[in-house]
Amino acid sequence: MPKEIISLNLKRSGKNEPWGFVIIGGKDQNLTVKVGKIKPYSAAEAAGLKTMDYVWQINGKEVFDMTHHECVNAIKDSGTSLSLTTERGDHIVPNFEEIWPSKKGPIAERKKRGLEYYYDAMTNGPQLS
Repeated sequence: MPKEIISLNLKRSGKNEPWGFVIIGGKDQNLTVKVGKIKPYSAAEAAGLKTMDYVWQINGKEVFDMTHHECVNAIKDSGTSLSLTTERGDHIVPNFEEIWPSKKGPIAERKKRGLEYYYDAMTNGPQLS
């Protein structure tokens, strides 16, 4: 399925009724905000929200600089109406940080020398430290 941008309007009968979905990610987690789970027969399911939809906006506000907690609060504080802009499709490129984390991992801590370094670098990339 080609990627598409979808605007969804969720409605609920009262502020205490759950929206029926879980989000994962946020700027603080270095992950793109996306839908993790949908509860059956919920407002989210009725509006057409799908698992793994990437969230672009919550009530017209872009989520790219929002932490996970800020996204959750924006959703919770929506009253009885919630507007989401999402991206859905097979060819969605994830956040750069998800592909190439900026934090040094175990590979960066290798202490190999000579031919051992060369073979290790050919397999795992060059030593960064």
